[in-house]
Amino acid sequence: MTLKFAGKFYLRSSASSKPGQAPGESEILMLNPERRVRIIAATGWGFLESGSFNLAVDQAIVDALLSYKPALVEDAALIKYPNGFESIPFKRKAYYYYRGTAFARDKTHNVLVRRAQVPVRGCVELFASENLTRYFNVANGDRVDVELDRPLSPLSS
Repeated sequence: MTLKFAGKFYLRSSASSKPGQAPGESEILMLNPERRVRIIAATGWGFLESGSFNLAVDQAIVDALLSYKPALVEDAALIKYPNGFESIPFKRKAYYYYRGTAFARDKTHNVLVRRAQVPVRGCVELFASENLTRYFNVANGDRVDVELDRPLSPLSS
């Protein structure tokens, strides 16, 4: 059984963070180089793009991901956040990463799909070996399709 879903890309760059806005994944990766190592080890990729690619999805998709066995589970309490945002990992509890393929504008790319144990509603993040915004040439609101890799092992079977 595989999970296929569509989402709408939305840009949330840490470079444009406003005071008080949560840090982006680029900043978090700089503070946590071991995260990069874990993701590369789980995927076999030679490189991990610094930022994540955000998709707005139906909350049912975020919920459905919990039915599948992740490729990588990360204890959020071990993740360092900048001053003022130390409570975020404790709110999220854990991060679950699932192998998949993203499709947009007649192109495909291997990705890791991430959701938190306590997620941001209606949002998943994609990680890849290159900048997906440039690779797919997408803008805010553009559709991106995702399919989790097979074989999948539903946890609730």
